[in-house]
Amino acid sequence: MAKGFKIDGYFIPLSYDTNKDSKLQLKELNIWCKANKLKYEDGQIKTCVPFDAKHSPKKINIDEFSIENIRKRYPNSRYILNELSNGGFEVRDKNTNNFVFFKYIDSKSQEINLTWFDDSGASVYCHYNKTGDLKLAQSYIDGCLLNFTPLTTKLRKDICKKNSFGLPTTGNNFSNHINNIDQYNVSLILSEYQEKYNTSLISDIFQEYNLSPSARANYAKYIVNALCLQIESPKSEKFKSELFKEIDIQEKKIGSMDSTEIDKIINILMQNDNLDKKLLAYQLDRSINDTNIIGLSTTGKDLAENVKSINSENVLSVMNIYKDTHNGKTLLSDIIENISLNKNTRKAYLVHIINAYLAYAKAQGVSVGDLVSKFNKEITYQMDKFGFANADYLNVFIVQMEKRVKIKELNDSKKRDVKITPPNGKIDENFSQGATGDCWLLAAIKGIVNTPKGAKILKDSIKINNDGSVKVTFKGVNKSYTISKLELYNSIQLATGDGDIRALELAVNKYFEEERGSSNAGNKLDINGNQMYVAYKILIDDKNIDTNKNNIIEFYFNGMESYAEITDKIIDSWNLTNRVVTVSAFGKKNIQVKSDQKSQKLVTDHAYTVLRVDKEYVYLSNPWNANEEIKVSREIFKNFFNQYQQIDL
Repeated sequence: MAKGFKIDGYFIPLSYDTNKDSKLQLKELNIWCKANKLKYEDGQIKTCVPFDAKHSPKKINIDEFSIENIRKRYPNSRYILNELSNGGFEVRDKNTNNFVFFKYIDSKSQEINLTWFDDSGASVYCHYNKTGDLKLAQSYIDGCLLNFTPLTTKLRKDICKKNSFGLPTTGNNFSNHINNIDQYNVSLILSEYQEKYNTSLISDIFQEYNLSPSARANYAKYIVNALCLQIESPKSEKFKSELFKEIDIQEKKIGSMDSTEIDKIINILMQNDNLDKKLLAYQLDRSINDTNIIGLSTTGKDLAENVKSINSENVLSVMNIYKDTHNGKTLLSDIIENISLNKNTRKAYLVHIINAYLAYAKAQGVSVGDLVSKFNKEITYQMDKFGFANADYLNVFIVQMEKRVKIKELNDSKKRDVKITPPNGKIDENFSQGATGDCWLLAAIKGIVNTPKGAKILKDSIKINNDGSVKVTFKGVNKSYTISKLELYNSIQLATGDGDIRALELAVNKYFEEERGSSNAGNKLDINGNQMYVAYKILIDDKNIDTNKNNIIEFYFNGMESYAEITDKIIDSWNLTNRVVTVSAFGKKNIQVKSDQKSQKLVTDHAYTVLRVDKEYVYLSNPWNANEEIKVSREIFKNFFNQYQQIDL
């Protein structure tokens, strides 16, 4: 009688022939396969991933994964086994050369890493300490990644343990469990702990009153050190220094230790991108929004050093990170509102930050000389005259600079045609909106020039000088501005096509700069974003407005903008010869419409001109290509647009 069975290169001992019939039944074969973490499938014995991460063995017998026992599981007839210098080994399939098993031993800690693979691409990775306790498991099965560590539950049980009297105590194994946290599993433990228990591990350690403040601080430092080792970057040392400093502050406190600031920095570290910039944004937050011992606003001693750390290379990221973490509020606003700073210090900080922005723009090859001049004028006007500044006005410079950089990038990448036709004193060429958000102005101009009276009004507003400059006169506000030839052809962020359009844009922009804060200017410093009626008020003299008919239509209720329901009756009223109508859609989704067999997009938060209407359709002009007509059915029009502004000339 045979002493065993040989199947697919595997030797199966006779002891598995439980019914003593000298044959190996399928049930008997499956029992052997299961005992050896194999499977019998499609007439073959196959290796398999024996578990997923969550159900991986919490403890293993180290001897089970010795090279002698692994050779039994992976016979030479089917597998190639290569030994590694550190005592580990790899196993490959002879036919496919694919990995099926991998063992790696850390030379310093003697901890063991085991990885299983199967034919489908599934894999399980387990990290065990030198006594065989599981520290971390990861499985990748059917495209899903699952992480697991039993330490999370063990740490929580240690912290929540009670003594025989029902009073809080600390588990005896707490120190050992903390020591099992390392650079491989620390992120998983911290994130799992927060997700499962809705609090941070550091916070629970800080509230563990059975531990001394120094013990709590040392445990926190151990965790922080593991996290910084995981990142393996010089940047992490800055974070470790900041975290250790904060832990020391908490240790010296009388009473409860607070992990709030530590948790903030740990969250930044675990994101592991733009670390330097995120840390600087955090430090600026701490130093500008600090409070004194009685809770009043004060200034951190590191504020000056942190502000000086802002430069042309990091300013964009740092300021955006700060803004994102403060619900849209900017660092400029916080500096301006900090009452503990004197006027000169506040001004110095603002100047430094804005200059960093401007230096960034120059480094991108963007012309910002005019912005420097505007900013210096603004600072003098606000800080020197009043002793304080309006953050909204200063933030405008940042927006302008960022847009210029984006425009240059757009022009560099797409090599946009930014040519204009020479101005001739009338709008008689097609034009297209540039990279500036002035659709409100261009839609209004298109509407005005689309009427007989309006065309004459604009023609009378534009005069061409002998040197090629353009004089623009706004009858509505009784102002005139001269646009030089250099300004005209260098303002590539503005509309292309008809040069007279660009002259009007530049003149309106100059008006806003001069009249900032006035009612006509709509509290704007530039032409990016506004309402169409503002353009009507600037461009058109009151004498040209027919006050006997519906004048400028605005929709406001208690200071909040509300939207009109546009009916067929309203649409019918738009077919008057000298009625200018502009429309927009808010709170909607972009839609595609077919206009004369051509598909065109209607977009939200964008101004359109109504050219004319008939019984079935509304005909529109989009400032992106003003001469192209868009035909929209009344039903689609009424469902999409919800604001209109009109004026009768």
